[in-house]
Amino acid sequence: MEKQSDGTFQLVNVYSVYGKVLNVTGTNINASVNTGAVNQKFAVCRIYSGAYKGYYYVRYGESYIAQASDDSLYLTDAVTGSAVWSFMAADKNDADFFSFSFWGTDVSTQSFEDAMNPLGYDAEAANLVDKTASDARSHILSLEDVFVFDGHGREGMVAFTDSNGVFTGALAVNSSVFSANSSVGADRVYIEDFAHNQLASLRVVLYLACLTGVDKVVNGEEYNLVDATFAKGAHFVLGITDEVFPSTSTNFLSGFFLELNTNQSNVLACVLKGVANVEAVWGEDAYFPLYYVGDKKQYLD
Repeated sequence: MEKQSDGTFQLVNVYSVYGKVLNVTGTNINASVNTGAVNQKFAVCRIYSGAYKGYYYVRYGESYIAQASDDSLYLTDAVTGSAVWSFMAADKNDADFFSFSFWGTDVSTQSFEDAMNPLGYDAEAANLVDKTASDARSHILSLEDVFVFDGHGREGMVAFTDSNGVFTGALAVNSSVFSANSSVGADRVYIEDFAHNQLASLRVVLYLACLTGVDKVVNGEEYNLVDATFAKGAHFVLGITDEVFPSTSTNFLSGFFLELNTNQSNVLACVLKGVANVEAVWGEDAYFPLYYVGDKKQYLD
């Protein structure tokens, strides 16, 4: 996919020695030698609501690229599931795991590194008691692909502590959410302050902390950490909708990364494996409620 100066994209087959791109001729879609013609320019549109939230349309004029039952491509004016696409980035960069070491997360930390590094990521686990919300901000805004937080959280935020267990600050949706939880410290990082689409390099964000998937209501307004992160461009974001024990989040992560490392599955399969792993350890009545949005069909391999 090559971005043009007018903001549209040419869709390039990277395996073609001829440098061919998708080309529209009438109502047909075919491959043509790259000429930069108008009929080879497509708009890639993210879907922000509805059943296909987190996926994409590829638009040509007022029409959309869709896939037929025989796998051929065609143009349609109807916005249906056949015109919805998932995108995977070709380059792999960093993957960070911020965890409270005293919560017994060594197993999931090792699972994280064992899963991500063989797939080509630069995976690093950081001890949260030595990191701040500002540290997390610098990581998130660098060339990150995967960001995992396993620690303390509340509605609309995740929190950081010093080596004495005293809260130093939080990564929060905005100042309203933070001020409503002022006890978490003064180091304030707000997702609302990030530029539009600034988190687009983040393929997966996992907020494994209490209530991170729950709306925070302040003065009648609802704020959600998962939704706010997704709105700034992250492709898949997950939070927890209740209180969670460190042991169960560790079980979830171990299952998630085991599925990723063993089967190179898509994100949804990794999430389901994580939940199944919690149930396998704690029984079928284990309670690990999740809220997630975004492109769950993407692959990380």
